[in-house]
Amino acid sequence: MSRKSLSFEAYVYYASATRSAEQSVAAGRFQNRERTALRNPSTKEATAKPDLAGGLPPDESTPTSQRDEPAKNEVLNPVPYLSSLEADNAAHSARVATWGSVAYLIVTDIFGPSQAPWSFAQMGHGPGFLLYTAIGGLSTYSGWLLWKIFIGLDAEQHPIRNYADIFERLFGTRMKHFVNISQVIQLIPPPYKRLHGLRQTDSQRGVLDVVATLNGLNQAMLCFGGTSLFIFFLAEMRRPMDFWKSLFCAQFFIYTLYVVFGMFVYHWHGQFTYTPAMQGISNLRWQTTLNAITLFTNLISTGLYGNIGLKILYIEVLEPLCNFPVLNSSSGRVRWSILSPVFWSVGFIVAGAIPQLAYVSSLAAALFTVMFTYSLPALAAIVFWSRKDAMMPNEQFDPTTGTFSFQDQGFQRYYRGFMQRPFLNIFNIIYFLSGLVCCALGCYAAIFQLTTAFQNGVATSFTCKSPV
Repeated sequence: MSRKSLSFEAYVYYASATRSAEQSVAAGRFQNRERTALRNPSTKEATAKPDLAGGLPPDESTPTSQRDEPAKNEVLNPVPYLSSLEADNAAHSARVATWGSVAYLIVTDIFGPSQAPWSFAQMGHGPGFLLYTAIGGLSTYSGWLLWKIFIGLDAEQHPIRNYADIFERLFGTRMKHFVNISQVIQLIPPPYKRLHGLRQTDSQRGVLDVVATLNGLNQAMLCFGGTSLFIFFLAEMRRPMDFWKSLFCAQFFIYTLYVVFGMFVYHWHGQFTYTPAMQGISNLRWQTTLNAITLFTNLISTGLYGNIGLKILYIEVLEPLCNFPVLNSSSGRVRWSILSPVFWSVGFIVAGAIPQLAYVSSLAAALFTVMFTYSLPALAAIVFWSRKDAMMPNEQFDPTTGTFSFQDQGFQRYYRGFMQRPFLNIFNIIYFLSGLVCCALGCYAAIFQLTTAFQNGVATSFTCKSPV
């Protein structure tokens, strides 16, 4: 069955089979460990692994000729010299990440405490603590939503590979292209902003206290941004059902360090708290040392995030929309080699040409990072559960024909699904709208600071010379 012909109900069917198979594999491994000392080694090869494509081992009562024949619309085995069962087991074996390693990846993706003290300086100890607690909990909730959607739509033969795949299966191809293009735009300016080392002075904190508070709110929300990469981590996990362990352990660790570090630095630096935090250190040698360390680590993160943005641009945008060759082909590698310096050159030109790039990147972060982390997961959850809960027990999906026996259609069907979880769905609507409001407020603060910088004459382009 081609990917474009699959319906939402088909993805749910195959995902349910995959999750059942994964649980069977896990249960079988546990039982095998218990019987290791008593098991006859000669029976090792006779123990069949569950077929991840169908969710269950092949029925012995089924004739072999029927057992090996693919369905009319089924995706053909991409490796012809492997059986369907062997290909599925090989695909599953490629997922090797454990929940512990994924927890480490989440920490490295999100954790960046240098902005936290400045957020506390804008709001104070009490409001800052409450804000970080609330945002930390909400970002964890967003990760939980993405996890539930992933395990409900991901299957071995139809895997979810990236953040945009979720929205393609819920909203269609256009939404997928919108998400991919937004991610590319997001990943162009921020990596270079990391190298600028912005230092906030009194004149840059804004004329109005409300702008300073909004900046603190925006920085706190951005500190927990990065949930869009959770899908990449889930796609590499051997047992995606264990992701909740990674999520809660990593988020609790990040939240604790943010609060402790932010409150500690703000307590000792007070009004001289800057962003990054090391700019408030009075000892010039220590400040220079920390700046060098920060520059080195930011160079690494710039390369990593830029590479992610470039791959999203090529694979998810240029290949489907501009008919570019597959990246692994010889012509694809040639075009990749040409595109790579162009991509980095555009990023450098943007970073050098736009005055006060930090404010422009803050605008991009408010538009995309806040949206990807808070608003879009809530929107996806509303649609996912409304459509899934609308499926009735007497409705069946036929994998042979690829059809689903709908009992009803239209608004009535989705309203019935929505009312299966009314409180959760209503909360997600409020969460979605609140995310949009925070996105708008963050954009307002960034635009206000950018216009103030132009009015004060502190805008410079293509130079390191100080404007004052």
